[in-house]
Amino acid sequence: MIVFIQKDWQTIKSGLQNKRNLLTFMGTALLLSANWLIYVWAVNPEINFYALRKTPSPFLVHSTSFAKLPWDTHAEVMQSLHRAPPRYIVAMEKMSKFPALQRYVESNYQKEVDPELEELKKIIAFEIYRRKEG
Repeated sequence: MIVFIQKDWQTIKSGLQNKRNLLTFMGTALLLSANWLIYVWAVNPEINFYALRKTPSPFLVHSTSFAKLPWDTHAEVMQSLHRAPPRYIVAMEKMSKFPALQRYVESNYQKEVDPELEELKKIIAFEIYRRKEG
């Protein structure tokens, strides 16, 4: 943007003539593109609907509150969990709004403790649960 405003295209041209710089720019662009592609598909599960694709996991629930989900959806989520329990469950809100899920997680999962995530938890509330082995 700064180059566009200052109209300093000569700097860009000379930078791209260096093969090492060009490869660095291309690698960076590739990594950023892959990162955003993964991010968009990960945080917006409804994109599968728009793309007419099957959701890769039935456990992607994008809702501001479990309490707002219809009760038949609660039952469907629980059936899916019993059929194919995921290795991890990330809870971004209190599961007390979905008592059946809370009981299921308490009996089948254990809370992951990672000191590196504690700082992040001060910014955004979440818990990670790992499926119990055996």
